[in-house]
Amino acid sequence: MDYLSKLCPTYEHKSGELVWSFQHDEVVWDDINEFWVSANEPDKRVTQAGERPAQWWAVGVYTRGSAYGGPEEGGWWFDCGELVEHHMIKFFDDYHDAVDYKNKLWDWCTKENINSGDTKVVARGFTEQMPDVFYPKKRPYYS
Repeated sequence: MDYLSKLCPTYEHKSGELVWSFQHDEVVWDDINEFWVSANEPDKRVTQAGERPAQWWAVGVYTRGSAYGGPEEGGWWFDCGELVEHHMIKFFDDYHDAVDYKNKLWDWCTKENINSGDTKVVARGFTEQMPDVFYPKKRPYYS
């Protein structure tokens, strides 16, 4: 999950009397917010079953720019970026420490962005997920 959260969602797929349980990192969601099993059985739709306490967090610094999405409605753009300042990536086993570090990085980013032009740097937090190399993972499309 590419944000800091104290809780992680859990999911399940039911077939008759059988129930399969999945963690948040085992599912993907599509553009209409339906969740699917991502590995081995992509035909299974899952529903959120509950939540559990998160166990670890990560924070990193990313560039943030805009990319042209397409000509629809006179043209549209989406936010994108990549991981930078690799030496600033940190991992935490305490939620509040992760939030404090992300806030500290936001202050640093604000100072860095004063005269930086169109591309800015931002702090991003992750719950039980390694920082991605870039975002978004999948190019959005106009709907």
